[in-house]
Amino acid sequence: MWSEVRRFFERRDPRELERAESEPKHRMALVFRWYLGMASKWPVEASRRRRLDYQIWCGRPWAFNDWVRGFIPGGASESRVVQIALNLLEGAGCGHAGKQLRAAGVAMPAEAFAFAPRLLAELPGPMEPSSTRIVHNTGRHRWLQAQGKLAGASIITSLPDLSELPRLGLDGWRRWFEDAAALVMACTADQGVAIFFQSDIKRGGLWIDKGAWSAAPPSAPA
Repeated sequence: MWSEVRRFFERRDPRELERAESEPKHRMALVFRWYLGMASKWPVEASRRRRLDYQIWCGRPWAFNDWVRGFIPGGASESRVVQIALNLLEGAGCGHAGKQLRAAGVAMPAEAFAFAPRLLAELPGPMEPSSTRIVHNTGRHRWLQAQGKLAGASIITSLPDLSELPRLGLDGWRRWFEDAAALVMACTADQGVAIFFQSDIKRGGLWIDKGAWSAAPPSAPA
C-alpha cells in the first residue's frame, strides 16, 4: 500500500514524503489521507479490485431527506421532480429576498431564512401544462401603473443602467431606479417573487450595490 501512497504524493506534493521519512506518524497520516481520497474515487471508476473499499458520500442526500421529512407526507420517497424544483425555487427566492432586505437595513428574524418545503398543491400559482405569451406594445411603467397588483404573477426583469440613462445623472438615475423597483414589487402578487437581473457598477472608485437599491424605499435620498 505504501508504494501506491508514495506514487500519489510524488505527483501531488513530494515534500510530504520527505517529512514522512523522519516522522512515522506523518507517514501514517499520509496513508489515511490517500485512502480517504481514493475510497470515493474508486466507485466512480468502478474499480472491481477495490469494491470493498468503496465510499459513497451521502451527506447532501441525507440533508435533503431531513429537509422534506415532516413537511411532505412520505418524505423523499414521495417527492417528485416538479415539486422539488418548485420548493427549491421558492426557498431560494425567499432567502434572497430576506438577504436583500437585510442589506437595506431591515431587521430580519432568523425564521425568514428557514424555508420549509410544502406540498405542490400548497404552492401559489397555476400549474397548467401549457402557457401563452402576450406582448403589450406600450411603456412598461405606464402599463404596470395601470394594472396595479397582478394576481398570481411574478415578475422577472432588469432595469436600465446609468449608461443607458445618462441624462438623469447619478442622483436622478438612483431615484428612477428605486421608484421603478418599487413599482415592480408593488405589482407582484403577494405570493409571487420579483427577480431583478442586475450587475453592480463602479462610480468614483466606489461600487454601487443595485441589489440594495432594489430593496430600498422609493425615492430614498442619495
